Amino acid sequence: MPESQSRLYGSLPAWGALVISLAALAFSAGTLRSELATAQSRLAKLEQRADIQSRAGNQVNDRLARIETKLDLVLEERR
Repeated sequence: MPESQSRLYGSLPAWGALVISLAALAFSAGTLRSELATAQSRLAKLEQRADIQSRAGNQVNDRLARIETKLDLVLEERR
């Protein structure tokens, strides 16, 4: 076997390992991109829920402030 063929066959496992490594890297990048998209979606939903709860809390606070004002006026009239 000539030396050039020996080098070729000797480097085949290295090339195979490189191809497998690149395929694994591409798969990992795809998985990471998918997980990132999922995390962004979850974050958007959590922010939306927090915004809704904040608005609801503000409405309750406004309502309680109006009730408190009315109670203050009624109590002042009784004095």
